[in-house]
Amino acid sequence: MFQVMALYIIGSINHVLSSEHQKEIKRYIYNHQNEDGGWGLHIEGQSTMFGTTLSYIALRLLGEGPNGGEENAVARGRQWILEHGGAIGVPSWGKFWLTYIFLKTEPVFKSYQINIPPFTPVFLGIATYLVCTNGKGATPCPQSSGYSPKSLPYIQVSNSLPFVTLFSLYIFLNTSNLELNIRIFAGKMLCYCRLVYMPMSYLYGKRFVGPLTPLIQSLRKELYIQPYHDINWNNARNTCAKEDLYYPHPMVQDMLWGFLHHFAEPLLNHWPFSKVRDKAMKIAMQHVHYEDQNSRYLCIGCVEKVLCLIACWVEDPSSDRFKRHLARIPDYLWIAEDGMKMQSFGSQMWDEAFAIQAILASGLIEDYAPTLRKAHDFVKASQVRENPSGNFKEMYRHISKGAWTFSIQDHGWQVSDCTAEGLKKFNPTEFFEDVLIEREYVECTSSAIQALSLFKKFYPTHRRKEVENSISKAVQYIENSQNPDGSWYGCWGICFTYGTWFAVDALVACGRNYQSSVALRKACKFLLSKQLPDGGWGESYLSGQNKEITGIFMKTCTLSYSGYRNIFPIWALGEYRQLQARRCATNS
Repeated sequence: MFQVMALYIIGSINHVLSSEHQKEIKRYIYNHQNEDGGWGLHIEGQSTMFGTTLSYIALRLLGEGPNGGEENAVARGRQWILEHGGAIGVPSWGKFWLTYIFLKTEPVFKSYQINIPPFTPVFLGIATYLVCTNGKGATPCPQSSGYSPKSLPYIQVSNSLPFVTLFSLYIFLNTSNLELNIRIFAGKMLCYCRLVYMPMSYLYGKRFVGPLTPLIQSLRKELYIQPYHDINWNNARNTCAKEDLYYPHPMVQDMLWGFLHHFAEPLLNHWPFSKVRDKAMKIAMQHVHYEDQNSRYLCIGCVEKVLCLIACWVEDPSSDRFKRHLARIPDYLWIAEDGMKMQSFGSQMWDEAFAIQAILASGLIEDYAPTLRKAHDFVKASQVRENPSGNFKEMYRHISKGAWTFSIQDHGWQVSDCTAEGLKKFNPTEFFEDVLIEREYVECTSSAIQALSLFKKFYPTHRRKEVENSISKAVQYIENSQNPDGSWYGCWGICFTYGTWFAVDALVACGRNYQSSVALRKACKFLLSKQLPDGGWGESYLSGQNKEITGIFMKTCTLSYSGYRNIFPIWALGEYRQLQARRCATNS
């Protein structure tokens, strides 16, 4: 949906997407409409205001009429929206697109939704960003993720960052020491969060609004239960449909954002405070361009991709930067049996790692030798050969030379478990709540343990002490993070079964076994307790505590890996075959 809206805004929807592309995108949306007429945040989720509103708009922008679509899909979607209070209840990212891209009229900025613990010492402490006042019923957005003291207290934010007007106060309390004292809290932020809000903040600061076409005017009438110009946007700024409110925000939060909107924002609109905002906007775009260049205009993911595309177009629609962005849109398009979608950022390296292991486990290596040779060549070609350009630490990047990404080399963002899986491929004998701050993962740790264990086997003298210390600390993390029932929480798959698989593989790679490891015995007990009557295992994305959506990408959004349904059965059968062969050899 984001891609369709972005291309409509810049006037390139028919240039980039052929009629067949558009037909397949609509087919994908139709195929995942729920029975109640709405759409979910992901293809298996219940209907949400966010998913339904954006899917509805995408269909309209792709040429469907208000009552068009397969089986009256558009009218059914609109009915769901209106029956649930109208698009006024869309959460913060939806408010951004509707308010600033499509439906905005007056320059009246309203703060919206954030989640921080009550009594967090925010004043002067979290003065991290500079907010811009532009829009209607939407969230204040960070103007610079490059400004703030590293010593600021940690704050967990799940939807937006509208606390940032306090930054101006901090600036003028520390004017003489600006460059020394205000370095960055943003470097500690989860990269996805930081890089999404960079172009978003620039667009806020530019007071950008998309073209007001007859279609947009029609959408204003279709999406709200009252006339658009009669909506009380001051009341709307904290409105979020109950279907979308994953973390209810406390009253103290609404009070804080009300204070920022009514008292701090007017101050920032006037000189000399406005000069700080201008500087922050320049810094934001510096980060956007740096990310573009070092990912060869792929960007870290699909959400940021379209925002950076629009930001570069707003900055200069004739620039090479914008043209390079446009040229890489096809890299995100993926056609499958259910239609065409914009994939998150590609998972070529990750999928290949699993596919290779499945083939090797099957024992059919000679039959698939040409395929394995091509896969080996792809792994070699996909390794990142250089660190990010320039002083990458100043841009809050880490070393990447020698690593592998989740997708292809151009992506440039090193991933620890993809790097570990990439290393394993050179062995010929075998084979998204926590939004703001990066954390450790069982899956990544397991892959690293397995790779280091394998490396130690083939190169036993190379940095032996460092390798052993690293493995030891990682194993301790794995054991300490085990749940009381014997499972592990998987953050990038569904969920406890997935996490337990990775953890067990890590412990086995280090020489642990059922007799020597309490953790493995507990894990086996957990897995046996979850076996279904038919002999298999299954797990819903709703399997987390208190029925919350868990397991995949920020706990609320599932990722669909189409290759898993083919790879995992082959892999499991291959491993079972090898196990049976070893048992037969031992008995004989």
